[in-house]
Amino acid sequence: MKANDLTIRLDKDLDDLLTRASRRTGRNRSEIA
Repeated sequence: MKANDLTIRLDKDLDDLLTRASRRTGRNRSEIA
């Protein structure tokens, strides 16, 4: 079975928060989102 991909655009503030959260937790951005 093929997985489906979803692409979303984040505003700069949300993108920065997601990046910081991924660094802090050691998880990648997709896992957090």
